[in-house]
Amino acid sequence: MENLQSYATVQKWLAADRGPLLPRREDPEHKLKVLGAYLDHVGVDPDELIATSSNLIEGGTDTCNGYLKALKVWLADQGLPDGERTRRENLIRGFFIANAIKVMTKPYTDVYRRNLPR
Repeated sequence: MENLQSYATVQKWLAADRGPLLPRREDPEHKLKVLGAYLDHVGVDPDELIATSSNLIEGGTDTCNGYLKALKVWLADQGLPDGERTRRENLIRGFFIANAIKVMTKPYTDVYRRNLPR
């Protein structure tokens, strides 16, 4: 996905990562790279992802849960060390949170239990 910074939701997310007295916590280029790869995986642009994930619209909560479940599966398939996988998951969750989307942890048995088929 090209020029992620042109999307309003991405601008809001990047702005939320800093304050007047605090340095950036994450490298913005790394954040954009991870977000771009995730968006390619789910097949939507960032503004559409947020617009369809709101609990204020019918079906928004289910859509959001689908995106979060896809995040778990996508990260698991990359074979990353646990720490890096957690950092990337938190980075994407932060994108949802910065754009006022409630993010709850939900036990997806097909994702969390390794002995069950996906």
